Parts: sequence; structure tokens; C-alpha cells
Amino acid sequence: MNRYVWMARWRRAKERARRSLPTSLRSWVKARTGLGHDRWEARRRIADTEPFAERYRATRPRGPLRHRIGVTVAPDHPDAAALRAAAAELGGDVTFLDPDDPGWAEQALESGVDGHLVRLRHGTYPERSLDDARLALLHLRGVPAWPTPTEAYLYEDKARAAWLLAALEIPHVPTRTFVRFADAAAYLADASYPLVVKTRIGAGGSGVERVDGARAATDLARTQLLGRWQRRAADPRDVEFGSFTVQPYLRDAREIRVIRAGNAWFAHGKGTARDGWRFSGSGVRDWELPGVRVLDAGAFVMDRLGMSCGAVDLLETPDGAWRVLEVQAWYEGFRASQMDVQGVPSVATREADGWRFEPAAPHVHRGHALRLVAFDQHLAALTAPGPG
Repeated sequence: MNRYVWMARWRRAKERARRSLPTSLRSWVKARTGLGHDRWEARRRIADTEPFAERYRATRPRGPLRHRIGVTVAPDHPDAAALRAAAAELGGDVTFLDPDDPGWAEQALESGVDGHLVRLRHGTYPERSLDDARLALLHLRGVPAWPTPTEAYLYEDKARAAWLLAALEIPHVPTRTFVRFADAAAYLADASYPLVVKTRIGAGGSGVERVDGARAATDLARTQLLGRWQRRAADPRDVEFGSFTVQPYLRDAREIRVIRAGNAWFAHGKGTARDGWRFSGSGVRDWELPGVRVLDAGAFVMDRLGMSCGAVDLLETPDGAWRVLEVQAWYEGFRASQMDVQGVPSVATREADGWRFEPAAPHVHRGHALRLVAFDQHLAALTAPGPG
């Protein structure tokens, strides 16, 4: 029995033990020790009260929202409180719906909203599948909704993302997904190492493993394809099996996130975790703008995908070449500015002659105020009269 089998069993046991504790006790432990997979909870509480956020208060997104907007978000989701706070600050007609309410479909279709936001979840496969179905229903019924069908297709799925990026000729990290162990074993026998193995879904570094040789890689492939793999911090009932996704490990590459929320753009670097190679889930950020070329790359990707709001994670090599690592229709933002320019919190806007930068810290309420304003602008564009 290989070590990955024992690792999967240990993770399931540990997660069962953690979830058996009362919620109040888990929250108490996390608040005082930082333990638990929700590592940025404290940052959520302080992001909108940082000194520079108050200094640039005049740059916060402004309302009121001009359209009736529906928001589907689970009441206990970490984004729920921030979305409600953003809607209250902006003003306007915003209706919140619980996705797990048995009457959600009737409520959503009969709410009379002009458009709908659905906060997709990736905690478990049932959540993801049902949230996908809810969003698809809105699109099928002609209700303007975010994420778009393309964004929903990409959301937290490494295999889908690689297929679509390749089809659109967008530079991306080469990705192979196997469903047969024999195919995976043959590939791994002649591969160049290290490699990065990923589960199809997962965030914050969960479901990401680095393997440095064929034996370890083959053992992990056997566990994921022929057994059951428990990714870190996942629900112990929700194991991964039946697919094996692998990417090359790009030495000396740095990860950069480019964010768009309507007309507002940001870019910042990500630091590595304590293991020295993992960017996702590290919580380490270099807020200084990595360069205008990064904004150009992010804009190219989002234009090709038709994205008005979201994030693109790029890997940039020392020679300046970039590849898309991941595309996020929803992303985490725990700082009122997601970019500094020469040490000053700033926002970028795209104009015909290039980029314009202004001192600002508008990324409040975890960025959901900007998201609501961007969606409101999107709805206005849909109803605007055409030329002539």
C-alpha cells in the first residue's frame, strides 16, 4: 500500500474529527489560533477598515444600483455577509435567495429581477453540480446571469479549462487529464520531473501535489484512478476518483493575478507557501504592480473569454513569457486595494491609448461592491439601444 493511500485515509479521518466538533468551538479555535482550512477569516474582518481604505473612502463604488438584481448565495457562505453589506452600502433593489431552499427555482424565476448573480460553490461535487444546474436554468430561461456559461464551464475545473484555453489558442500551462491508469502510467514513465498533480476541483492549494519522480507519480495516479483520493480540507464524504490531471512544474516562474471588475483592473503577485513552491493557498501577496505587460496579458485572456468580472492567474517565466494557470469567475479579495503602484493603492482603467492609473482603494466588501456595480453596468449595456 503506497503512502498516498495512507495520506488519503489520514485526511479523511482528520476532517471527520474536525467536523464532529461543535461549530462554535471550531470558530473559537480558528479565531485564536488560525487553524482550519479557512485561513483568511481574520482578513475578511479587517479588509474594509484598513487605514488606507478610510483614506481613499471617496473612491469606494457608488450607487444606487439602477437594476433589480437577484443574488443566490448560501446564508452560511463566507461571501454572504460581504454581498449583503455591499448591497446595503450601494442601495437599490437587491433580492437574496438561498440556493438550498426547495422553492429556489420558483423564487428565482418569479422574482422579477433584471439579472441574477449565482455564487457557485466548489466545496463538494453535489454542491457544484446543483449550483451549475441553477445557473444553467437561468441562462435557459433567458435571465441575464453571472457567471456566464463560459465562466461556469471553466469554474474550478482544470480539465475543462485546459480544453477551452487550447481551443481559443490562449497560452496556458500544458495539462493532461487521464481516466485510465494504463495511459497515465505510460506517460509518467517517460515524463520529465518534477510534475504537479491536481484534482479537477479545489481551491486555495487544496488538491495540488508535487511529485519528483515516476514512482511517486505512479502511486498517486493509482490512488486517484483506482482508489479514492482525499484532498486537503475537503468534506470526508466527497472523495476524488476516476481522473488524474498533471501539469509540468515550471521552475523559477512567478504567479500573478490579474483582476477585472467592469472598468476597474488590478494586478499583483503571489508569494510561495512554506513548502517553497506552492502559490495557491499561501496567503502571501506582493501588492506592487508587476508591470503593464501583465495587465495587457490579462486583458487579452478576458477579452477572448468574454469576461467582464473575474480573475486570471498567470505564470510568468524569467524571460517574460506567460501562460494561464487558472481562470476564476469568482475570486477572493481581502484588501481594499488589490494593487499598489509605487507603493500607492491604485486602480487601473483601460483606455484607447493605454492604461490609466489612479490612487484608489475601491475593492471593499471583498470586492463585491465592484462586482454588483459591474453587473449593473452589464445589465445597462444589454438594454441600451443599438446604433441608429
